[in-house]
Amino acid sequence: MGYPPHIGKETYKRERLKIATVGIPQGCSEFFCAVSDDLFPLCATYDDGQLNGVKTYQKYYTTKKWQLKWNRGQDSPPKWYPELRHNVQQQEILDNLWV
Repeated sequence: MGYPPHIGKETYKRERLKIATVGIPQGCSEFFCAVSDDLFPLCATYDDGQLNGVKTYQKYYTTKKWQLKWNRGQDSPPKWYPELRHNVQQQEILDNLWV
């Protein structure tokens, strides 16, 4: 099978906003954060003005409304998860208060 033949000029332009340059696997210079546009502002985390891939995805995981399983339920959640989830839930409560 393979790839389809290339036809025409490439028109897709990457959104620089979602490209992490820190907190990414060693050997990578860029990592595209595939977080939906509506959640990205809540999840995006920056270090010295640079998008941090790991921290952004950690916050993204806290937005899930269902119970996450780690290693198919064999492992406990990582240490960062409960604290981050609590902070995000507290912020959601504050954001949804009737003032």
